[in-house]
Amino acid sequence: MDERLELIEKLKAANVEYELTEEEKSFKRRYEAELKALRGEDMYEQLLPIIYSIAKKYVGKGELLQDIVQEANLNVLENMDKYIGIVEGVEGDFITPIEEEIERMICEYLMLDVDTAMENRKMLDKLNQLLEAVNSLKEQNAEYSIEDISEFLDIEVDEIENLLRIAGELNE
Repeated sequence: MDERLELIEKLKAANVEYELTEEEKSFKRRYEAELKALRGEDMYEQLLPIIYSIAKKYVGKGELLQDIVQEANLNVLENMDKYIGIVEGVEGDFITPIEEEIERMICEYLMLDVDTAMENRKMLDKLNQLLEAVNSLKEQNAEYSIEDISEFLDIEVDEIENLLRIAGELNE
């Protein structure tokens, strides 16, 4: 199983104790009232309660409830042909494959945050490593160049320059 699929499975299985924020509680009350008022006249309206019930399972796993619901709703609207195709391609219970597709999409959305967080973590680790080396050299009043640091840390010069800009250590 590839790393992303493993992370998705861990995300699904994670049991997170999470207290809704006041903003999320307010959204939840409003949205649930809106769902009760729906007549379910078209397929999209029929899917909204399903989307919401799936989205609630992922609260506290990286995004606010309203963000998960909004992303899922937009995805379903943008891909309605795909969902209609699922309905037409399945005899009997078409809800389960649609639920699976919505859940997959929500996990993919949440995984984007995980991917971003992993990239940010890698960049932060490199930045810390770089700053530690630069500060150590400054304390020793040692002469050094970016090329020296690049060779020592095995990080490309361009990347070091970008990291130093981020850290405010490099003047243009």
